[in-house]
Amino acid sequence: MRPRCFWSGTRDDRAEPIELPASLVRSLPRKGRERMVLPEHRDELLAYAGRVERHGRRMLVTVLGLTVISVVAPLALPEAWALPSLAATLVLLGLAIARDPFCTPETLEWFGVRASLRVARIAAWVTGLLGLALLGIEALAGR
Repeated sequence: MRPRCFWSGTRDDRAEPIELPASLVRSLPRKGRERMVLPEHRDELLAYAGRVERHGRRMLVTVLGLTVISVVAPLALPEAWALPSLAATLVLLGLAIARDPFCTPETLEWFGVRASLRVARIAAWVTGLLGLALLGIEALAGR
């Protein structure tokens, strides 16, 4: 079986091994941190790995914080502010994911990095648009 490029997900005999940082892939006993990548995608993959190294923790804190806010704010605020607070956090969550579309290591393994980034960006847009739709519904309701 031909090796599969970790960036593009395509199978090609030209794929070469590359050592990736642990933040990008979990060190699974059966696979370790080495992945195969086509030479033309090596720089893109290393650039993405660098972004994950630099911004991964901040993104995790942002997503967890916004998730907590989206649950707590509607419960803690007066009823008139529950839906707008949820909608605003969804918009912010969509923007955060669109800015740094990081995926789980499993998603990267299944789809390849490039396709995973596409999936994350689509999810970001859906989340942000859902938040905007909720804000619109609230505005039309006139509360």
